[in-house]
Amino acid sequence: MKRSAGYFHSFKNLVFFSILVFFASSAYCEWHFQDSGTTETLLDVCFIDELHGWAVGENSTIIATSDGGETWVKQVCPLDSLLLEKVQFIDKIHGYCCGYRRKATFGKMFATQDGGKKWYELTFSDWVLQNVWDICFINANEGWITVESIGENHILHTTNGGTNWEEQYDSTLNLSAIKFFDENYGWMLAFGWCGLSITEVFYTSNGGEDWNKVGEIQPSPRRKLYAYNNRANNTTILWAICNIMAVSFDDGYSWTNVKNHYMGSRETTVLDMFPVSSYEALLFLYRWDAGCHNLEYTSDFGTTYTKLISFNGLHGFEWAMDVIEGNHVWIVGDSGQIIKYTREPSFVNESIVLPPVIELYQNTPNPFNVSTTIDFNVHERGNVALRIYDITGSIVETLVSEYFERGEYSIHWDAGKKRASGIYFYKLQLDNTMKKRKMMLLK
Repeated sequence: MKRSAGYFHSFKNLVFFSILVFFASSAYCEWHFQDSGTTETLLDVCFIDELHGWAVGENSTIIATSDGGETWVKQVCPLDSLLLEKVQFIDKIHGYCCGYRRKATFGKMFATQDGGKKWYELTFSDWVLQNVWDICFINANEGWITVESIGENHILHTTNGGTNWEEQYDSTLNLSAIKFFDENYGWMLAFGWCGLSITEVFYTSNGGEDWNKVGEIQPSPRRKLYAYNNRANNTTILWAICNIMAVSFDDGYSWTNVKNHYMGSRETTVLDMFPVSSYEALLFLYRWDAGCHNLEYTSDFGTTYTKLISFNGLHGFEWAMDVIEGNHVWIVGDSGQIIKYTREPSFVNESIVLPPVIELYQNTPNPFNVSTTIDFNVHERGNVALRIYDITGSIVETLVSEYFERGEYSIHWDAGKKRASGIYFYKLQLDNTMKKRKMMLLK
């Protein structure tokens, strides 16, 4: 039964007075409900700055704000009765959203070039879409989507804002979350049905022309994929969620399931998360044992968590979150509810430098003809491995795998005549810490 607006506002007031708020520190914090103007469940939210944001949801709902959410305005979707699950804006005018119609072969995607005043449908003449799972645009023109069509699934790529699409990858696996940093480097999650509990991780370094499986996650967090590029040390931190959460420190090759005092148990469902630095993240979850929704914060890659707010009285599990500058948080979900949370950005401090466990330097010379030298530092004693990988992610050669004391080391690699010209990767690992770099062999 559809709830009336009056019911919604009464319910919202009831929730307001039943919520328990916990502050993580003495720093300034505040939260409040925002009036979305709709009772439809909101499934995704995207802000480009502190003022401009959009949210989408059930029954083709699209709403927008230009004042940080103090007022939300409805926008018109060209088709009705859609479940809009994803929205992404590049700037104040260029945006995309996608979804599907329940109980029908009906996946749709829409775009706008005026901030949502007018949305128009994108067409896919070569595919009959059942669903558009995820979207990732790096600018107003170039983007990738994962879609489900009849009998197979695809990664589609556009360079002109969705006017034309090319297929880059197809599979019988379900291709869910996709993430690109730039026109070259991207990751994608794939999974099967029939009770399979493994998510396969694919990686591309050439804009999606080639996708190679680099890792697996078990159990299977396949709902959303987040990436944080730490340009200071040339590493990428990947986070994947779907009920549970996993993190990778080596571009998706290996994954660790993140657990704190209750995460990972059947009593907890991870609803959404957002990385705010190379080692910090915010997490929104539901605790079955306590019957509450929590907003939590981690500063150590998910090893421990601090509870920021606990909500008693919220309903549903379709909640999404977006964060601007680490301290402006919007959470959207059941019955059109929107929560705005603001906190001093004390937990987002990129000036904090974690002491490195290992350091891996660029090989010299690079490019090289036959041989090259790889230098690295070991700051903690332990078992060190240095391996060479080809472009497919297969191990070409293990240069070292032994116990190392602290110190500086140089390893010589002779590719010889048996190695073909091309791009290779070398990865240094000490226990659970990994660093990887790229090199080129030219003959």
